Amino acid sequence: MNSNNAVFLKRLEKLQKAFLDSCDQRGVRIEREYQLVLRARDATERIESLQRIRDEVHKLAGSSGAYGFSTLGQAAFELERCCSTLLARDDGSVGASLGALTALINEVLLSIRQAQLISQVSTD
Repeated sequence: MNSNNAVFLKRLEKLQKAFLDSCDQRGVRIEREYQLVLRARDATERIESLQRIRDEVHKLAGSSGAYGFSTLGQAAFELERCCSTLLARDDGSVGASLGALTALINEVLLSIRQAQLISQVSTD
């Protein structure tokens, strides 16, 4: 491998690490907002938390593929779509969609962990 490729790969590795570090923080925020959705006293609180989840996963969906984590990007996109569907309801209810929301949040959090593991294995 020539030195230009080695320099490029080293920079890419640093960018991926920074991205995955930010994913940790996003995962914490997503989980926190999800707990607020579950405990919301009214529709306004629930809607605000769903909006914050949607905003976080929108960023993940948009950037994951650029760093080579397409599975994470797809999971984030699906969760973003679910949040948008829930937000389109006038009353802010989650109702029967709670199971889907829960499953998609768990999938995003799992995909973050998997991306981190893949990155660790590839750099070892």
